[in-house]
Amino acid sequence: MRHKGIDQTFTHLQTSAEEDQEWGDSRARDMAILGLWDEYTLSAQRLCERMATVTHQIRP
Repeated sequence: MRHKGIDQTFTHLQTSAEEDQEWGDSRARDMAILGLWDEYTLSAQRLCERMATVTHQIRP
């Protein structure tokens, strides 16, 4: 039979590991979103430049 303190420590370690995994997942998701946002921004800039060139307008 385990002591209550040992059970509490084990539970804390499990919770800490789960939080670390969630933090890692959250960080990976945030980095993926930022990468997609960068691609979106670059595509929009290229589209604006192309439209300005084709229509002979001043670059926005």
